[in-house]
Amino acid sequence: MKKNLLSKVVAIAMAGTMMLTPVSVFAGRDVKPTKIDKISSTSKTVDLGKKFELKVYTSQYNVEDDYFVWSSSNDNIVAIWDDDNRGDEMEFKALKSGSATVTCKIQGTDVKKTCKVTVKEGRTYIDVEDENDFEVEVGDSEDIEAVVRNGNKIVSRNLTYKSLTPSIVSVDKYGNVYGKKSGTGKIQISSKTDSSIKKVISVRVVWDD
Repeated sequence: MKKNLLSKVVAIAMAGTMMLTPVSVFAGRDVKPTKIDKISSTSKTVDLGKKFELKVYTSQYNVEDDYFVWSSSNDNIVAIWDDDNRGDEMEFKALKSGSATVTCKIQGTDVKKTCKVTVKEGRTYIDVEDENDFEVEVGDSEDIEAVVRNGNKIVSRNLTYKSLTPSIVSVDKYGNVYGKKSGTGKIQISSKTDSSIKKVISVRVVWDD
């Protein structure tokens, strides 16, 4: 009789403990995934110098992300741009034109998903610092800071400069703009190696307050 009573007391005490225990304790540890349902993209075209992300998905619950291991077939073209190569999502950077296959694999298995990445030469253009807010005072000068870019990559600094409104502004071969009289001037900037790459910027010429 005493034994039965003691068993009931212990059972009641354990039940009370379970009610106060977080649910996560009973959910179990994160488990190793056994399948990858899909990858965010199976083929992708990226401009040279750009960063991009890929992600894998599984319908399993409580999986440990570190079992997803990423790699690139050519690190010179597409490289992992993250702290390590594990996780259900990963950042990459396009370093060189060409193609590379990015693979996400479950560690220790042959289960994987791939994405073919094509890196192309980006748009080549003239990039001018503060081009939307370029101002010079009458009788003073300001430097134009410009480069030729392909995507995010600087490919040249060899430029020519020409004033399209010489009565308002003049410019020398180094990109130094001189304000002659108040108004809005126009400066044409061209690549020395490819004259088809050009840009016209506006310059506000103002009196010194």
